[in-house]
Amino acid sequence: MSRVYLRVALRGEDLAAISALDVLRSELGAEDLAGLSRESVWEIDLAKAVDRKALERAARESLLFANPVKERWRIEEGLLTFGGAPGRRAVGLLVRDRGDHAGEARAAALQGTWGVAAAHVTRATLWILDLPDHGRDAAVERARELGITTGRRSGLLVNPQYQDVEFVTGP
Repeated sequence: MSRVYLRVALRGEDLAAISALDVLRSELGAEDLAGLSRESVWEIDLAKAVDRKALERAARESLLFANPVKERWRIEEGLLTFGGAPGRRAVGLLVRDRGDHAGEARAAALQGTWGVAAAHVTRATLWILDLPDHGRDAAVERARELGITTGRRSGLLVNPQYQDVEFVTGP
């Protein structure tokens, strides 16, 4: 079994990310945050490696994961990757809604229509924060402070009442 990530991003400006960045800077004191982006991520556990080609075909020829008019997609194997500029560190917040069953419907459609044996499909939102590079642990802690809502003036991107988060960053 192999895990792949089908990442979906808007072709144009993401007004939700622009608005969130403005709030993080102006209301939560995140002057050190150089940028913020957002993607939809489908985590897909393929039963066989050969299913990757069929998954690509399903993504390209259907609206199952992305609308090609307004979104672009790509598939990554193994770990989620994203880079940072020199002196900066990109930290991803992979946010999953508890009780979201959209993945089950996608898995059924992949199997029934496209012949892809997907053992498990999960939908998530990936927020990528561009932070100063003071080391991995410091960047993850800063992302935690800015991301997880714990009060009116702390956190914005994750509501721990109904969402789970995984922090993703490079070495």
